[in-house]
Amino acid sequence: NYYDLHPDSPYIMFRDKPKVTELKKEFPSLYQEPTTAEAKK
Repeated sequence: NYYDLHPDSPYIMFRDKPKVTELKKEFPSLYQEPTTAEAKK
């Protein structure tokens, strides 16, 4: 996902990060940190 791969991108820094921060504050019981699953061999 672009957000995770490019956290220092100007678009992410100025558009998405503030929105995610506000979502965490406003809806802490609903927000879940994204998780990644790796395939096991």
